[in-house]
Amino acid sequence: MSRSVSLNTHRPHVGRRFLNKTMLLPVPRQVVDDFALANHLALAACRQGSGNAYLVNELLRVVYISYFLGQRGVGRKPARTYREAEAGLERTLARAKQENVWHVDEEVATILEQVLTIYDEQLDSAATWMLLEAKDRLDQFLASDGRTPILGDELSI
Repeated sequence: MSRSVSLNTHRPHVGRRFLNKTMLLPVPRQVVDDFALANHLALAACRQGSGNAYLVNELLRVVYISYFLGQRGVGRKPARTYREAEAGLERTLARAKQENVWHVDEEVATILEQVLTIYDEQLDSAATWMLLEAKDRLDQFLASDGRTPILGDELSI
């Protein structure tokens, strides 16, 4: 019986990073707890009018990373939720630029609470590589000329 030899030199793993055991495991508990605490404190400060550019931008990062994790199938929310959170934070940034007031209004804070809750759940269940991939996607977006990475309503609860 003869064996056929494939002349296909295409290697699907080329260009992809190999995942070691650490990358396949969930995000470490201490990291999840630290992220959750920092994010919820950022929202509390911004809700009370004690925010700043760093805190608002950190909340915006959470919105995007949570959206990217949702696209991977980890804890889904409608894209509309992410768009509303993004728009609310953009309004906050615009108001702060004009009036130097770093305050997230109650409507936006309620939406951000939803995003933070799902983000906490995502961090509890996502593999480390998924979080790193979402952060890489955020970095790529930030380096681009794109207005928003949030697409249509492809995500659902």
